[in-house]
Amino acid sequence: GLLLVPSLGSCGAENPAGTLSPEEDSSRKGEDTRNPEPVTEAPETDPFEGAEPLPADLVIPEAVKTGDGTVIGTIVLPAGADVNETTAAEELRYHIQKVTGAELPIVGRPGENYGSLIVCSPASLPALSELFPDDLAWLADLGSAEEGRWGEDGFAIRTLGKDIYIFGGVTRGTLNGAYDWIEENLGVLWVFADEELGLIYNDQPEVTVLKTDYREKSPFSLRGWSHQGNAANGILWSRSKLNFNGRNPSFVLTDPGVFNWDIKQRVRTSPLYDPEETEYWNTDEAGNRMADADSPQVNLFSRKTEEAVAASCIEDLKAGRVTFAFIAEMDNILPVYCRPEDTQPYEYAPGEFVNPEDEDYLSTVFFSFLNHIARRVKEEVPDGKIAAFAYILGMVPPRCEIEDNIYIWFAPIYEDMTLPLMSGEISEKADNNEWKKHLHDYPEYLTAFAEKTGHIQMYNYYGCSKAVNRVTRPIWDRIQTDFQDYVRLGLEGVSSEGIADDLSGANGEWGAYQDGWKHNGWIMNGMLFWIYSKLAWNPWEDVGELIRYYCDRVYGDASEAMQTYYALMKQGWEAGASSTNRPVGHDDDYIQYYKTFVKNTGIGHDLIDALNAAYDAATGNAQTIIGYMRDTVVTTMSQFRSY
Repeated sequence: GLLLVPSLGSCGAENPAGTLSPEEDSSRKGEDTRNPEPVTEAPETDPFEGAEPLPADLVIPEAVKTGDGTVIGTIVLPAGADVNETTAAEELRYHIQKVTGAELPIVGRPGENYGSLIVCSPASLPALSELFPDDLAWLADLGSAEEGRWGEDGFAIRTLGKDIYIFGGVTRGTLNGAYDWIEENLGVLWVFADEELGLIYNDQPEVTVLKTDYREKSPFSLRGWSHQGNAANGILWSRSKLNFNGRNPSFVLTDPGVFNWDIKQRVRTSPLYDPEETEYWNTDEAGNRMADADSPQVNLFSRKTEEAVAASCIEDLKAGRVTFAFIAEMDNILPVYCRPEDTQPYEYAPGEFVNPEDEDYLSTVFFSFLNHIARRVKEEVPDGKIAAFAYILGMVPPRCEIEDNIYIWFAPIYEDMTLPLMSGEISEKADNNEWKKHLHDYPEYLTAFAEKTGHIQMYNYYGCSKAVNRVTRPIWDRIQTDFQDYVRLGLEGVSSEGIADDLSGANGEWGAYQDGWKHNGWIMNGMLFWIYSKLAWNPWEDVGELIRYYCDRVYGDASEAMQTYYALMKQGWEAGASSTNRPVGHDDDYIQYYKTFVKNTGIGHDLIDALNAAYDAATGNAQTIIGYMRDTVVTTMSQFRSY
């Protein structure tokens, strides 16, 4: 039989240490709580004056109606709409056609005797500023680090006469509003990049618009992932109201602020690069200058290195290739020497020194290096942004100030997935590995960075796991607590390393055990990744309700059994976390996961029972998804002699 299992989500449970109070929480949801009455009077002047007339042969479908029976017959896209607004209109038409079979025409102005979905912004429809000034003022209020930040890409959806306006203060907000309207009124979910599997909807010959007259914005300006993926992944992320991809800047609908781990490449590709210059590179421990190929990082003490990197950043920014010019340390943890400089006190400000034995010595050198570059960039590109990770060299908050055009991604590479990042309990589980010593310092360090600069984004590892195609990681409550803490700290954005959803084959580096490991990673953790997107928009969502809704829509008749599966995984996760004295990271092997969280916690048979029940109840795609999950768990558990 199945074990009695705990609640799927922790929303409403006692307030975790360090998070906002319930009163503060309610003020940070980014929703309009006034529930204003719809505007019913048409404007005195025509907002679409000068627009092309409607086609004479226009056919008005009657598949979409408001609650009072008004037909929503067209989608209006003003002249001058940009790619976000155009995409919003096309996505509305596409999903209405998917659900109802009807194709609403996209036109330049509304008509008579029916209503329209009007997709716009102040840039494309100037009259919007007169029609909805309060909404636009609310959307433009981005708060502050002290009072709470808001992203600029919020949206409002308002009824005016027969028409429904979907708009943002910026056009990315308009696109977010279109996606929200589709979710709320068509009942669409997007859970996988492959639409045959992951576009979830019910066929309805007629739909009634049930939710209008509201507005929302996220407390995070940037929300996204860091992983390579194809165009289908970019569309999936955009539909989830994510706006940032740190690995692939080619997606039109995501911000092109591409991460890199190759500061040496910044030097090599710089317009100022001199292949004969050796000062760019590190030394060995004895002080002998290394060659480029052997140098772990670059010489952070060298002005020649600074100038070369600055020139590279300026070139990228002027060309519009990136929004953030990343200057990221190399992705390695080797000892780095720059002798004799790194044996001497470093003057980070006039008369102010940090010593080699100080914990913040290397980070102060690193951020001083960045400061020099940031000032040089600002001279050439006044609004140019540079970015870096607080990762290995830069994890400790520096003693120096940080220039205001430097954007930092805080990357706690050895975070323990079983505990919120800001939890003080982390120190009890830190091991003796030299490079994992920061585990217990992350709360202190992140707080100090947030106090030093207003430009802090997170780089977590929620989707990054060696065992991602074999293990469902039930860390949704941990993500929620983290995000609420990040709001409290005034952080600007959230991102996570992970995998794209595709069938590109195995990846030996991460110990993949079969082809299609990336896609299978999404099969095992698709619900987690969907919840991540929801919490990135609103960290106060009811996680338990999200899980129930996801299971009902994705798994159909197997919903109850799949809810039991996820609850069992959460139960095992919590029991295993309390019994292990080691941090659980992204590099743990799948057998270690199953031993700690399934076998040793006694949930193995019940887990398989739940998946068998789910498989028997499911049909179609749901059965395909559950079949992989069941076979994975059964095959893995069979490797234990008993459980």
